[in-house]
Amino acid sequence: MDEAMMLRDAATKLFAADCDWQDIEAMGLPLALLGEEQGGFGLDPVDALAIVRLAGAALVPWPIGETMVANAARAAAGQALLDGPASADDVPILGGAIVRSLQCAGALGRVLALTIEHVNTREQFGRPLAKFQAVQHALAQLASEVAAASAAADHAAAAFARPAGEAEIAVGVARVRIGEAVGIANGLAHQMHGAIGFTEEHALHRYTTALWRWRDEFGGHRFWARKVGAAAMAVGPAGYWPMVTAA
Repeated sequence: MDEAMMLRDAATKLFAADCDWQDIEAMGLPLALLGEEQGGFGLDPVDALAIVRLAGAALVPWPIGETMVANAARAAAGQALLDGPASADDVPILGGAIVRSLQCAGALGRVLALTIEHVNTREQFGRPLAKFQAVQHALAQLASEVAAASAAADHAAAAFARPAGEAEIAVGVARVRIGEAVGIANGLAHQMHGAIGFTEEHALHRYTTALWRWRDEFGGHRFWARKVGAAAMAVGPAGYWPMVTAA
């Protein structure tokens, strides 16, 4: 088992418990994007950022991803690292957008899992909801949106190590696609769950509420759509396809 996989397994176990910030710091997660000489793990940024997706899937209430990217930015600028959790002001907007992309992908995966479980166990007219064709179609659409969001989040994570000018378009495209997926997936999941998805006892509303919030933070859907649109207009017809393939 390589180091990246070991870290993911350890983080998954930590997030499944009632962890606090001291536990997160003890595992070294706030420094996960740094090299070994700076106290980090020396991992590829994509492997380190996979922790953020896991945190989103577990709805971890601590700013793990934000602190990771804030410390990476501080280290690059020769500044002292944070001695606690990051605040929103500590986080560069591009890094924050990548964090939110990965959190959304993780949470959407859980929304899909919860919905699959629900339609396979909830019965109507003597058979599971999953046996109804309309539910099957809705579930297929939900799964496709979650898959698209997951691919977009991978795209955003891969852009982390690129120069800011190049990364901005890639992250913007990811944020726009994930924003679309959140709106569609949340609606479908609540439709298939019915009223139970809004009850305090059920987990669904905690995920969908977090997704709506994360979609709007660090730029939000409209902000990034305008960024991508402005970039497309700036390069003109001849430069559009090269811009798309470069992103």
